[in-house]
Amino acid sequence: MGPHHRAPEDTTARVVRLRDSGLTLKAVARRLNAAGVPSASGQPDWSVAKVQSALRSLTAQGRYRG
Repeated sequence: MGPHHRAPEDTTARVVRLRDSGLTLKAVARRLNAAGVPSASGQPDWSVAKVQSALRSLTAQGRYRG
């Protein structure tokens, strides 16, 4: 496996805003992909698992309480 990458701060902030607006994880992923927002891989390939992972990472850092 390659090195672990993280999404840029503005992207993680967008994930939080979308989730906090009441969207499901799947809807957040769809919105990010439709907007062409790159995930940590550098591609707009968001999935429920990637959205969930981004939120868990922020939670572990104490930067998000969903």
